[in-house]
Amino acid sequence: MKMGKVPILETINKIPGGLMVVPLVLGVLTNTFFPEALMIGSFTTAFFKSGALTLIALLFFCSGAQIQFRTAGMSLYKGVVLNFSKVLFGVSFGVIFAKKLQVLRLPSSALPHLP
Repeated sequence: MKMGKVPILETINKIPGGLMVVPLVLGVLTNTFFPEALMIGSFTTAFFKSGALTLIALLFFCSGAQIQFRTAGMSLYKGVVLNFSKVLFGVSFGVIFAKKLQVLRLPSSALPHLP
């Protein structure tokens, strides 16, 4: 072992799924035995305690910070194509399903009523 080299990654890789499991277990143990340890500020508390919204916002911010202006067009194009295809698939599935219900001539009492 060289001076200054800490074999953390090699140790974690000995555990199956260690890169995910070890930080998860450390977080669980910290939150179980020291629940106030991560309540040190508004952003940190929101990030570590109240969950996903802050993490998603941080992910979007970091992703947006890495995109170069000239490559943003391709990302925008792919996003529009994927979203349009999802909406088109959902609408077409709904229309086909509605047509099948009309062909079966189900009475309206067979369908659940929405409030």
